[in-house]
Amino acid sequence: MKFNLILPLGVAALLPCALFAQTFDGSVTVGYGLSDISGLGTLHTPSIDGRFGYDLGNGLKFGADISGVRGSKNGLTGNVSALSAGVFAAYGFGNGVSLGAYGETASVDATGLTSDVSVHSYGLLGGYDVDQVKVTGFLGKSNTSPNLAAGTDITDLGIAGRFQVSDQVTLGGSFARSTVSNGGASLGLNALGLAGSFRANESWTVFGGLTDASISNVAGITTFGLGASYDMSGSLRQGSAVSLEFARSNVGGVGNINTLRIGLSVPLGATSNAVPLNSVAETAMNPRRNTVATGVLSTF
Repeated sequence: MKFNLILPLGVAALLPCALFAQTFDGSVTVGYGLSDISGLGTLHTPSIDGRFGYDLGNGLKFGADISGVRGSKNGLTGNVSALSAGVFAAYGFGNGVSLGAYGETASVDATGLTSDVSVHSYGLLGGYDVDQVKVTGFLGKSNTSPNLAAGTDITDLGIAGRFQVSDQVTLGGSFARSTVSNGGASLGLNALGLAGSFRANESWTVFGGLTDASISNVAGITTFGLGASYDMSGSLRQGSAVSLEFARSNVGGVGNINTLRIGLSVPLGATSNAVPLNSVAETAMNPRRNTVATGVLSTF
C-alpha cells in the first residue's frame, strides 16, 4: 500500500514539468571579411557569431549571444580583436509582454595596448511579441575598464523592432543611445539601424541594412550592406545557408571602408539563418546593448 501511494504522488509531482514544453534554439555564423581601408590597405577579419535561447515553457526564458572578430593587415605584425558577449533572463506573460534583465560585456584588444579596453553593461529588458510584430527595449548602466574619471556615469537605452510583413518580407530597425555624463557635461553615443530581407524562393534570400553610429555629431560611421544567402539544407543541417555581403562604411573625416563578407550559418534549433548573424542587416535588427560594440560589429 505504501508503494501504491508514493507512486501516484511522484507522478503528480513530475506532471507540471512534463506539461511545459521546454525548447532550445540557437544559431551560429562563421564568417570571413576582406576590408579595403582608404590609405591603409587591406584588413582580414575572420569572425564568429552565436545566439542561443532556452525556453522553459512556463514563461521563463534564458538567452546568450557572442560575437568575435579578429583583424590583421598584410605586412604588419600584431592584430586587433573585438569580443562582445551577453546573457539575459526574462519572464513572458500570456499577453505577449515580457520583462527581464541582462548583462553584457564588450572588449577590444590591440597590439600595443597595455591592457584590454572593455565596457560592462547591465540593466532591465522589456518586450512585446505577438503575431508578426516583435519589439524589445532596454534601459541600463555601463562601466569601463580602465575606469573613466571619477564621477562619470554611463546610461544606456534602446529599442528594436521587427515586422513580418509576409512570408517573404521582413522589416526591422533599432535605435540605441549611451550617454556619458560627468557633472554638467555630457556626451552622447548613438546607434541607428534599418534593415530588411526578401525571400525570393526556397533557396535564395536577399537582405540589406543601414547603420549609423555617431558621437554627439562630432564623428560617426555610416555603414550600408547588401547581400544574399543560399539555402544549403540539401547538403548540411536543415536551415543552413551560405552568404555573401558587400558593405561600405563612411568614416567621417577619414575615408571609406569597403568590405566583402562571406558566411556559413548553421541553426542549432528551429531558427532559420537566411539573414546571417555577421551581416549589417542582422546588426541593425538585433543590436548590442552597447553602442560602441554595435558600431564596430556592423563595420567589420
